[in-house]
Amino acid sequence: MNLLLAGVLLMCGSPLLAQQRVSDGTANAAINPNAILELQSSNKGLLLSRLALTATNVASPLNAHVAGMVVYNTATAGSGNTAVSPGFYYNDGTRWVRVVNAGAIASLAWIQDGNNNGALKTIGTNDNFDLPFETNGTEKMRLGTNGGLGLGTSAPASILHIDNDNRGPLYDDVWVRSYNTTGGSNTSGLYLSNARGTSAAPQNLGNNDGLGNISMQGYVNGAISNLSVINATYTGNGTNPNSNLQFSTSGTTRMTLDDKGFVGINTTNPATRLDIENGSTNGAIKIVDGTQGLNKILTSDANGVGTWKRSAVDIYYAPIGAGVNVPANSTTPQYTGTSVTLPPGKWLVDVTMLMSKGNGSVTFTAGNESWWVRTTFGNNNSSFAQSPDIVGSSTLISGSLGSNAPYAIMKGSLVINNTSGANKTYYYWATGYMHNLNATGSLALFGGGTWAENVITYQSIN
Repeated sequence: MNLLLAGVLLMCGSPLLAQQRVSDGTANAAINPNAILELQSSNKGLLLSRLALTATNVASPLNAHVAGMVVYNTATAGSGNTAVSPGFYYNDGTRWVRVVNAGAIASLAWIQDGNNNGALKTIGTNDNFDLPFETNGTEKMRLGTNGGLGLGTSAPASILHIDNDNRGPLYDDVWVRSYNTTGGSNTSGLYLSNARGTSAAPQNLGNNDGLGNISMQGYVNGAISNLSVINATYTGNGTNPNSNLQFSTSGTTRMTLDDKGFVGINTTNPATRLDIENGSTNGAIKIVDGTQGLNKILTSDANGVGTWKRSAVDIYYAPIGAGVNVPANSTTPQYTGTSVTLPPGKWLVDVTMLMSKGNGSVTFTAGNESWWVRTTFGNNNSSFAQSPDIVGSSTLISGSLGSNAPYAIMKGSLVINNTSGANKTYYYWATGYMHNLNATGSLALFGGGTWAENVITYQSIN
């Protein structure tokens, strides 16, 4: 010990011009050629200065930061990221830096292959700097101070910002793959939840509050524009689950699914289950299923499944009455006892009537005799007036019975438009506007069921 003290005093008293060793008498060995000073002992160590630091950014109790200064701190002081605790510190010229061992690293740092934390820990920055993540020496992800997470960008502009700058088609895709051996419980989904208020105290939505928006944008005309958009809006009063969904292309709403389940094409207020507003352009709907063809119409089966088919006309038959004897040279209208009842709409009415003077027997007209009879429909069976519901230029159905003839057929059609909104009955009359030549007797049971040829049919038309 005396020798060690003497050596230290010797060094303090004169300049040292070579490598020095301080020893407590342990067997000598060659001095390490890389050491300016070597301490040699087999049972003693080096005791550094013990002092109380106040914070990592404060030099005290030194009067200045000195790079390379090493001390043992005895104090627990400061706060936040400048706090100090007992242990070795070195100074880097601007602050104190704690020297930690492997055990301290495992408890204070995030290490490869994971940590055993034992409690909730955090990773990140305590000052105003982003947190970048690198692979292969290049930044791939960054958590910004604004809370935005950027993938492929160092400046995230939203809570999640993905940039694919010419890195290939997979760098802007989001895949969610779900597997379950039992099935049924895995449901991959995208959830956009909205409420008024705060996360701690949410409040009911109000009418017209937004529910979610998916905008597909493109760079056109020198700027980013919304080209196609899916947008959902709440349409209730805060207690009911009403909402609508709109689809837009080229900056215009094209389809709306409203809160009643009505679908509108080119209208935001559909009035029916499917409401197509095509303006003045022909062809609002097109259905191609392999059955389509020229002049076909869309028809349905009993289950409502529609296919294209050639037009099938539904023809209805009116009941035939008793008929009426129409006297020769009469100018008085005669109700035949036959009528037709038409639902609302426009109808093509076809009339076929046999003309004969016989009543159960064949009766020929005279050689100089002929009949011309006009008929039509009226709204009343007791007094005649032609129905104003008959439209078009053809309002009468006429026929002739010539000379030396037992029979003749009267045949014709006219259009009746029932605009009453309910079923309406139209009565068949021989009008009395008859032009007979040398006619005698009567036309027997005209318009009646005695003659099997007599028939009145009707079919719906546009």
